[in-house]
Amino acid sequence: MYGGFRRTGNVQFGENGVFVSSTTDGGKTWGMKHTAVIIHTGTQTADSSFEDKYYIHVDTAQTSPYRGTLYTPWKRVINRDSSTQIVFSKSTDEGATWSVPVAVSERFPGTSEATTFGQSFPLIRTGPDGSIHVVWNSGTESALRYARSTDGGKTFTTPRIIQNYNPFGIKSTINGQSNSRVKKVVRAECYPSLTIDNTRGSRNGTLYLTWAADNYPNVYFSRSTNNGSTWSPARIVHSDTTNDQFWSWIS
Repeated sequence: MYGGFRRTGNVQFGENGVFVSSTTDGGKTWGMKHTAVIIHTGTQTADSSFEDKYYIHVDTAQTSPYRGTLYTPWKRVINRDSSTQIVFSKSTDEGATWSVPVAVSERFPGTSEATTFGQSFPLIRTGPDGSIHVVWNSGTESALRYARSTDGGKTFTTPRIIQNYNPFGIKSTINGQSNSRVKKVVRAECYPSLTIDNTRGSRNGTLYLTWAADNYPNVYFSRSTNNGSTWSPARIVHSDTTNDQFWSWIS
């Protein structure tokens, strides 16, 4: 899965979309190429959507009623009000067609131009019962938000904050662009990473979450043993807290 966009000359609002290609022989050949999950062509305006930060997930749990379904959340930006929103689409035919995107989160105006990128970096993971779990960074709140679906993505729970964090890095401006940066140089942000135990062992269904926060940034961990309803207190996973540690991933 990947994005594409085109801006020519001084056009501010360009065509854009989210696309997927697939292989059935381990990457030797790609039979399905450049299939649009969503695409915006023609004249774009300040009220048009710009789709960003798309990460695909496949339900592979043996016990899931939705096994084989492809899911992706992403961040939608509307330039008119500088808003960010998390939306969601799915495919039940191996990526050939995709559902009309539905909103997972509220629309937050005035956040896309913030140093924290507003609502961004959403991830989906699925549990052994087929439940869909979405987590993302809500930068202007210095928080991780979460929502869950138990009906294959038809409906989602009301998004809620599951962890608050100390602001990441230091805000600084380079070449006119203000962002959160490590040591005022490396542009970075609080990217959450989520995994779910689908092994049928004693921890089957447990959710595990990591993210980075603070300056210097540290990597934090939390887990849920009740399908995302409650989460354990955040704790740092490493012993050295005097250096920069961020962009974690968990499996």
